[in-house]
Amino acid sequence: MNIILCAFVFILFYLPFTYQAESIHEIVDVMPDFIGYLLLWFMLEKRQINGRMKFTYTAVSVMTVVSFLVFFAEARFLAPSVISDFLNGDGMILNWILSGLDYLSLTLGGVFLMLGATILGLTFFSLLEYWEREEKYKKERILCIAGLVLSGIILLCGLGSCLVILPFSWNWITYPVAALSLITLWASMRDSDEMINGIRRT
Repeated sequence: MNIILCAFVFILFYLPFTYQAESIHEIVDVMPDFIGYLLLWFMLEKRQINGRMKFTYTAVSVMTVVSFLVFFAEARFLAPSVISDFLNGDGMILNWILSGLDYLSLTLGGVFLMLGATILGLTFFSLLEYWEREEKYKKERILCIAGLVLSGIILLCGLGSCLVILPFSWNWITYPVAALSLITLWASMRDSDEMINGIRRT
């Protein structure tokens, strides 16, 4: 499986694990976003095929740091005691920031889904510019436009999960659309050596 697709699996799909022990009750994402962003950052570093992709790479770099802080905020109860002592002492300000991020991820998790959908949309937007260079790539351009539409639907689902309470989970909408968007992403870049292997065509 292409690593870029694998990265978006981590970014778009949420698999919660509830940890309960004594006074600790935490929910941790088994597939943390930051692993997906880290994989994506690593892959895009050598695949800055145009100006749009360079901007996407910059956005992914920022999200890699943010998503790591969010994951650390969720899982900091697993940190060694020396880190816990630091956070409860000299690192109190950092602890407040982490607590704020933890609160956001639990109450407004759709915000991070919206950010992931934005990164996915930027990737499709970058590929669209890549395939616009020659007229014969009409099918690829159509796939990129379809991917942008699907990214927009995921973004709206993230917004909806923050603002609208449904009798069922928003994931019943988000996950099928996300899966379809990844299939579209694969189809839109399968003929691009630069995106699949990091090889620049001459």
